[in-house]
Amino acid sequence: MEPRKFYDRTADSYEKRQDNTTTKYMRKKEEELIRKYVSGRTLDVGCGTGCHLKLIKNSIGIDFSLNMLKKADGDVVQAEAEILPFKDESFDTLICFFSVLNFADPEKTVKEMGRVLKKDGAVLLSLSSVWDMYDGFFLRKIFPREKCKKKIRIEGARVVFNLYRKKDIIDLFRGFKLVEFSSLFITQKPYWGWYRDFSRLDKFRLKIDRVMPKTMGRIYFFVFRKTGN
Repeated sequence: MEPRKFYDRTADSYEKRQDNTTTKYMRKKEEELIRKYVSGRTLDVGCGTGCHLKLIKNSIGIDFSLNMLKKADGDVVQAEAEILPFKDESFDTLICFFSVLNFADPEKTVKEMGRVLKKDGAVLLSLSSVWDMYDGFFLRKIFPREKCKKKIRIEGARVVFNLYRKKDIIDLFRGFKLVEFSSLFITQKPYWGWYRDFSRLDKFRLKIDRVMPKTMGRIYFFVFRKTGN
């Protein structure tokens, strides 16, 4: 199913679907990055129902799903990540959290981000990595790390999205300086849409994650700073 149709169709159940310990754990990391790096006028690319807009003063969100935006509390505009309806160098900070680059045209999206962001402005990014293809940590050590596509079913819809290596994202953000990189869910498998708490074993695996190679997490986090003109 085309991503816009999927999010329009499932907007009513989106918040319930995200109300699980996996998403909450991921959002804690996103909120840490927001507190550390966000300043000035901020654009949330792919804001969905606007959960991050509530945390940021002087912010505006865009999303391609009108039904998702109807549930947002904040200043929002319907638009695609590949065609941002703003003037050059309009923002001090951009956030683009989870799945936007997995669905969007990455080259066009990053080019637009660079256009609307001021020099020295920061981009905060999270997305699913190539390691989300494999359930077992040791399988991830064996199989090649190549850019690929993943097909999943959510609420009866078949969704296809792109998965990236760390190198792929760094290559996309040419003209930017990598400021911070980390990942989550290296040994622990995330439970998307499962309404359950982490078990003791889950929590133990999360602790192990802290000492594992950060390039092997299922969810990547990047902070870039624009250095070029």
